[in-house]
Amino acid sequence: MRLLFLAPATAAAFLVSLTACTTMTAEQCVSADWQAVGYEDAMKGRAAGNVTQHASACADHSVAPDMTAYATGHANGARAFCTPDNGFKHGLSGGTNHNICPDDLSNAFSVTYEAGRGLRTRKQAVATAKNDLTTIERRMQRLENDFAHNEKVLATLSLKPADRAKVQADVNTARNEHQRLSKQRKRAQEKLVRTQRDHDTYRSEIEARFFTGS
Repeated sequence: MRLLFLAPATAAAFLVSLTACTTMTAEQCVSADWQAVGYEDAMKGRAAGNVTQHASACADHSVAPDMTAYATGHANGARAFCTPDNGFKHGLSGGTNHNICPDDLSNAFSVTYEAGRGLRTRKQAVATAKNDLTTIERRMQRLENDFAHNEKVLATLSLKPADRAKVQADVNTARNEHQRLSKQRKRAQEKLVRTQRDHDTYRSEIEARFFTGS
């Protein structure tokens, strides 16, 4: 099975590397191919309005963007970017859908974008459930280590009665906490099973819709 919208991006899709996230250097502003800058922004899923950030950065260097060239590059980049493959990857990576796709590509892109977002949400839920369970188990392990230590302390014949009573009280408190955590662990385990099942079911649904034989 091969997932159609997970195919590697072509080199042409990422041939430009001129801008940072929000700023451009003086050299970049002066030498910028504004059509290429627009293309790159679109290929990163950025809205055409991102040119205002470039304009702000380049104003410090007395350079103004070529808006026509930028718009042309952005339009071309949007057509290259707005594939089902990129829609899924953009959603899965947590990217925002800035609705840059032309009408004839928008629906297919949005469908796979939402599929990617849905899978990302479920992956995060599984990761959170695993982390919660691990945290509980680590706390239980620390308590169990304390039990072992305190049992050795209580076995000390020279331990004063008052000290023995304090250690025993600590043991009792720790055991109560351990019992409480044991119940939490069971709930956490059940939650992990549910979130993993939800993730697996959702992924299976995606496979049924978007996978194809290789």
